[in-house]
Amino acid sequence: KHPDTLTALGNLAATLHELGRQVEAEQVERRCMEAHEETLGPDHPKTLAVMGILAHTLGKLKRHLEAESLHRRRLEAMERTLGPEHP
Repeated sequence: KHPDTLTALGNLAATLHELGRQVEAEQVERRCMEAHEETLGPDHPKTLAVMGILAHTLGKLKRHLEAESLHRRRLEAMERTLGPEHP
């Protein structure tokens, strides 16, 4: 995927959030995260940022176990790439 396409997906998800269409936003964010993983890798900072946004959306949708799992996955990746002592 082209970086501009990834940006466009993120922008669409943000707009859906603003419109209160959280379910649609979650679907676009998941697609965006998967595209980032394929294009940049699972531990890339941009991939991890999108992962955090998706986890937050899952929490807003009351899908707390999924949100927790994704937040933990993101934290593990960040500690692996940045180190546990990174500020």
